[in-house]
Amino acid sequence: MENGVLYYLWMEESFERKLLVVPRCLREEFIKFCHENLLGGGYFSSKKTKQKVKQDGFWYGLDIVCSLFIRVCPTCDRWKKPNRKRKGNLTSYQAGTVLDRVHIDLIGPISQSKSGSIWILMVVCQFSRWVESFSIENAKAETVASKLVLKFMARYGIFQDCQGVPV
Repeated sequence: MENGVLYYLWMEESFERKLLVVPRCLREEFIKFCHENLLGGGYFSSKKTKQKVKQDGFWYGLDIVCSLFIRVCPTCDRWKKPNRKRKGNLTSYQAGTVLDRVHIDLIGPISQSKSGSIWILMVVCQFSRWVESFSIENAKAETVASKLVLKFMARYGIFQDCQGVPV
């Protein structure tokens, strides 16, 4: 402690250095000063900001606090690139005939019916918008496939393409 200010003595083999122990109430302002660094061009990366803070200051959990501060920095957030991969362009597919493409979805679990079913299997033709629904006991692939083959395909035939939502 010197003149009422607490320092941490950093000792290495070749030299020792005094680091200011930054009080909790001043840490954000201290990081902001090092991060913005108006004299050196401003708004350093997380790594460079941590290095700059560690040159002059010290406290327990410094790395985590610096990372969190930079993550929510409004100026950096406005200018940094998004961390998302680009996705392909959306395309539309138009069915040309009845049962060219069907959409399959499961609804449930819902309250149990008299037959013991708690799921509803819906099949919608994209071209005609015809809806068929079947009650099933569970959402297993075998049950869904069995109901599709025995109740839908046996009656209407095989469809060309199928859009489904996995459970």
